[in-house]
Amino acid sequence: MQGLSGNFKPKYDDQESVYKGILQELEDANNLLDDSKGEIKGDIIYGGVASQWKKAANALKLRLLIHLSKKEANTNLNIKTQFQNIISDPGKYPLFTGNAR
Repeated sequence: MQGLSGNFKPKYDDQESVYKGILQELEDANNLLDDSKGEIKGDIIYGGVASQWKKAANALKLRLLIHLSKKEANTNLNIKTQFQNIISDPGKYPLFTGNAR
């Protein structure tokens, strides 16, 4: 949108920062989503059930960590640790266990 003012070379975030941000947002979603906070209004995917969205966020985070596994040497991302945290604590990080809701 800054092209109108003559800025044709915007600054972009580096890829590592983008991935770190996405991983943090998925962690935040895991911490915020809770069935005790009530139904998610207007949800046509999971019928307003927050725990289903929590499972989806955790599954997406695992998928992203698998994608990033080629960069496991990058200590800023802590890929192995984050992956292990999700797998080893199903109480905090629930995942889908089948196709049923």
